[in-house]
Amino acid sequence: MQYKFRGKIKDTGEWVYGSYIDFDLIHQIIPIGKSKAVIVLPSSVGMWTGLADKTTTNMYEGDIIRYTEYNSSGADIPNCVSVIKFDEGSFLPVSEGYCINTEIIGNTTDNPELLETEAQNE
Repeated sequence: MQYKFRGKIKDTGEWVYGSYIDFDLIHQIIPIGKSKAVIVLPSSVGMWTGLADKTTTNMYEGDIIRYTEYNSSGADIPNCVSVIKFDEGSFLPVSEGYCINTEIIGNTTDNPELLETEAQNE
């Protein structure tokens, strides 16, 4: 698996993708194809999971996804919403079962309200 990160550039708010550097509290990404690092917001940094959603968009740590949950009882639960997190050596949504039909609907940096809306609907 290729290690690739994304982060939001501190000065411009643009997303950048590449290699991550954490150097004495200065968080930087060297963009793909470039040689100079840019400073990024630490809270925006996420690692690529190596997976893509159903629209072939790469999924990163911190993405908010909508999916159908298939659990051991065999009952599908549609329209679940969760955040992709790195935990115990793997990337997982916060879910009780197996996720199918996964689609990225936002991320925790740009769209935190998606999680608040979901919490209100529960």
